[in-house]
Amino acid sequence: MCHEWISASIGLWLLASAFALPAGDRIDLINCLLIGIILVGVGLYAGVSYGRWHDWIIAGLGVWVIVSGKIIPKTYRIRSINYIVAALVVMVASSWHCFF
Repeated sequence: MCHEWISASIGLWLLASAFALPAGDRIDLINCLLIGIILVGVGLYAGVSYGRWHDWIIAGLGVWVIVSGKIIPKTYRIRSINYIVAALVVMVASSWHCFF
């Protein structure tokens, strides 16, 4: 149950980092905000409900965060590193519950 709160916390971090870290362009900023909002929402919902479907959504969002950091043009290096670290934490936390 702890992993849902980790995912929600990473979502909050992505929301904060959207404004704290330099954004390459508007698409990068919007992507960071949307992923943060979705992670917070799914993480909080998963914390009060039962089921494994939300873990797969959270893991998929983690994959998207890594991919989007590479395909969105003009993404600064610090933001790419932020995406990778946040995604790895989210994917490990949600995968841990999916497989164990």
